[in-house]
Amino acid sequence: MNKIHFPNNASACLFASEIIGQLSDGYFENTRPYDHWEFWAHAEIVVDGNAYTEGTPKKSNYNLSPLRRYVKEEMKNAIRFTKSRWYSPELIGFKRLLTEKYSLENIRATPFAEVEEFPYDPEVDSEWTLKSNTRTVVGALPGKVEPSQEFLDALHKELVRILIEDHNKSHLAQVDRQREQAALLEAHGINAENYAQVGREILGIPVSDSELNSTLETIMKVMSNCHHQ
Repeated sequence: MNKIHFPNNASACLFASEIIGQLSDGYFENTRPYDHWEFWAHAEIVVDGNAYTEGTPKKSNYNLSPLRRYVKEEMKNAIRFTKSRWYSPELIGFKRLLTEKYSLENIRATPFAEVEEFPYDPEVDSEWTLKSNTRTVVGALPGKVEPSQEFLDALHKELVRILIEDHNKSHLAQVDRQREQAALLEAHGINAENYAQVGREILGIPVSDSELNSTLETIMKVMSNCHHQ
């Protein structure tokens, strides 16, 4: 498997929580080849004191310095997180939750909120899907026989049943996912009562511009130093 070896937590966390997103959907999203980001998004991240990449990415020479103009504080927050007593590689995916003002002030934006099940009416909420699926089924019928109204009514009823079943499964999956996320945070001492306090503590950790620049330089070194398999 492709691996990215980082010398420290700061470079690994910044890469995983901010840089990958900038490669795929942010500053570098229109960089060619357009799938350049896939290697970096799917490679295993390792913190072992080294600074190189195992594998053959389609692009490795990125200039990350311009990101300071657009996401400077977000990148500093990744470094702040790794300097805090709350940091764990398992929690990299929660970096934004623990450092964004909106999440810290709104429990509904966290895994600790109840997942609300909003009323779902396939006839209204999935009207286009119903019509599209109906056309697909009717179009696949053999011959050119016009389906009866009885057949169309039965088809409509079955498609509605399937949509409701899929909606319910999706909701349950979201509930399970959120419970798993909350349990992971709680295993590291972060819960509904203290998560905002944890976030404020992290945001209070000083990170200098030179520290950010050094971390970006490290990431660029790691990405360009490829050991081809």
